[in-house]
Amino acid sequence: MMQAKTADGDMQVAQNTPRTDGREKITRRKLSDQVLDKLHGMIATGALAAGDVMPSERALMDRFGVGRPAVREALQSLHNSGLITINHGERSRVNAVDASTVLTQSDDIARLVLSSAPANLDHLKQARRMFELGLVRVAAQTATADVVADLRGLVVRQRDCLAMPLGLSRLTLPFTNALPKPREIRSSPLFPRRC
Repeated sequence: MMQAKTADGDMQVAQNTPRTDGREKITRRKLSDQVLDKLHGMIATGALAAGDVMPSERALMDRFGVGRPAVREALQSLHNSGLITINHGERSRVNAVDASTVLTQSDDIARLVLSSAPANLDHLKQARRMFELGLVRVAAQTATADVVADLRGLVVRQRDCLAMPLGLSRLTLPFTNALPKPREIRSSPLFPRRC
């Protein structure tokens, strides 16, 4: 491996990457990316658990032999991904990673995608339809005769309201709530309020 100094004084490491033609291409990895990988590993293995205080910037600099900019950039990346919380004047803390963290990050990404390219709304709607089709499939496999009868009644009421969007929207939630919810869905942290 070769090392080279970056503009901010940190070192970058060049790594060999195999190519399909038998030659190896040397790529440079920023030190902050390497520090980020190490910190990810510490969180993944439990060396840094939820609620733990992160080591100080100085301790991380000494541990990894890098400058403050590399450590700060890695910590900021962890913060941006929701893995740690940074409060100025306090040490950073490791966050609990659960479905809520994932959904929050997904929500933030969806907002960014929509604000940068509003045409992507159709793509998000398509992804939602695919997700919902999977839920409907599971619901159909577990539905009782009574549930199917209730759903059919709601569909009739929804058809009657097609010309009245407000009335139709008021029937959407009862329809969704009437769908059977198998144990796997009821116990999933992805559906804390609806199931």
